[in-house]
Amino acid sequence: MHCVIVGFTKYSPRKPALWEYPNPKDEPRRIPVSIGINAYLLDAPKLLVTKRMKPLSPQLPRAYFGAKPTDGGNLIVEADEYDTVAADPIAAKYLRPFRMGRELVQGLNRWCLWMAEDDFDPQDLSRSPILRQRVEAVREFRLQSTKKATREAANTPYLFQEVRKNDTAYVGIPAVVAETRRYYTVQHLSPDVIAGNQLYTVVDPDGLLFGLISSSMFIAWQKQSVEE
Repeated sequence: MHCVIVGFTKYSPRKPALWEYPNPKDEPRRIPVSIGINAYLLDAPKLLVTKRMKPLSPQLPRAYFGAKPTDGGNLIVEADEYDTVAADPIAAKYLRPFRMGRELVQGLNRWCLWMAEDDFDPQDLSRSPILRQRVEAVREFRLQSTKKATREAANTPYLFQEVRKNDTAYVGIPAVVAETRRYYTVQHLSPDVIAGNQLYTVVDPDGLLFGLISSSMFIAWQKQSVEE
């Protein structure tokens, strides 16, 4: 969108007008204004869209970010690492499916070492070479950060920096998808799947939100928001 302000004054008796080009090579077309031109260059009331942390509709559940590792990749287990980690009986106890937006959209598998449950035994860090090596690497990674909160998180390197986990089944919603997609990809996930911070999580017992976000209506609204 290109916006050109030719001039303005609050004392002018003339009514404002909007101009548009049906085609870049055509002459501009004048559009009469009946209410006034707002901040969005629309003939509409002067209202501003403000940031909200809660849904407009009380019928929709609130979405939350997933857990944030801030680990330098050391608490994440890639597909080609899975067999090695799973072969360690101590480390295998803490393997959990892990999903960011990329895994959900592309159907990929990743896992993480999740030691945030009540059954975590700190002694396991010394019993397992894999856990010990990875946790120590997390500690060193966080200590090098310029952020105070991240450096403080080095005191608990076996945990994600921000621990969030759903105790019930939930819907995973990628924070970002390609605007060329026909539908916004979401997925029902079980509580054993750890959602990363590039995935929103919503408890959706009746399936209403899953249906809305999976609809062509939702992606059309997303595309319109991007264009504006």
